[in-house]
Amino acid sequence: MKKNYDPNLRAAVEEIRAVLIKRNIAGHIMLASPTHTEFAKLYDTPAWSCISFEKTADGYVLRIKAKVASCKSDFEKMESTVHMLCSFRDIITNEFNSIDAILSGLRKHMTILHLNKIGEDPDSTPDDGT
Repeated sequence: MKKNYDPNLRAAVEEIRAVLIKRNIAGHIMLASPTHTEFAKLYDTPAWSCISFEKTADGYVLRIKAKVASCKSDFEKMESTVHMLCSFRDIITNEFNSIDAILSGLRKHMTILHLNKIGEDPDSTPDDGT
């Protein structure tokens, strides 16, 4: 079975996760190689975050709840979590608009064909020999 991901990108995500845990910070990362991309929502890495990810039969579900390990009050933790989510949303929106403008400019000079495969199970891609 052909793997539809870049092992180097997966390894980089895990290295970044370790740094975020060590530094007690959250992250939303996107990485690219010439043929693949990898992204990770590392919202559960800091002790001050109320976010956790729980594995379900359909994948992962984001849960918001207080973590006992933090010394902040529940309100302060929720306030920090909301700040993180709002900031990530604002940055991602800005980056979307910026990249969309770049692609619009490129479309004036070339045809761009892109198949969005986000959400597909990378391990379930059949090996078609290509």
